[in-house]
Amino acid sequence: MKKGRKFTKKRNEYIYQEKNSIVYISHYDNRKKIAQGVSIQGISHGKITFRLDAETMKYNSEKWLLSNVTKRKFFPDSTSYRHLDSLYMHLDFKPTDIKEIELKPVEMGWFELDEYISSKRKLGIDMTKWEVEKMSKISYSLITLVLILLAIPLSTGRVRSSTSVSFGISIGIAFVYYLLIIMFKNWGAVGTLDVAVAAWTPNVIFGTIGILLLKFTK
Repeated sequence: MKKGRKFTKKRNEYIYQEKNSIVYISHYDNRKKIAQGVSIQGISHGKITFRLDAETMKYNSEKWLLSNVTKRKFFPDSTSYRHLDSLYMHLDFKPTDIKEIELKPVEMGWFELDEYISSKRKLGIDMTKWEVEKMSKISYSLITLVLILLAIPLSTGRVRSSTSVSFGISIGIAFVYYLLIIMFKNWGAVGTLDVAVAAWTPNVIFGTIGILLLKFTK
């Protein structure tokens, strides 16, 4: 890529910027080399002169093929619209440039992280830290359920108390729960604990406490 031009990325959205244009890509499939939700804005003297919105964009023979395109031109007193089934454009980046802009592993979804771990492991890199992160993405989905199990006994039955006391207890439990999650995750990342143990132990501990408290309130 030429000097003065750059890609930035926020989660799965790509933004390519140069002096006279900005390209927004909502989603890019590295395997198929297809961009989706594409918006290209032409800029002159600090003002947008035209805008192209395309459903998809695919690299083909050194050019980008845009499909289902809406083209708008902006004039001082009006705007023109035109729909195109397809449009070829020369842009100063290639699929390889997009692929180089990777998400941080912690920002990846489960499947993206699994693929990332596999590719790095083939290079002989220790991926224990990210194995814990991947397993944690599953265990985190149960945190809300565990908190509900803990909250119900605090608001009903024999362990019920004043609102302020219940609130204080809830905050304390949530803090300890969060602290344990961080501690076990760190222990797993350095290899002190097994990946599954590091990811699931806090849920097991507090889930068990919640179940016991539920039985106690009956």
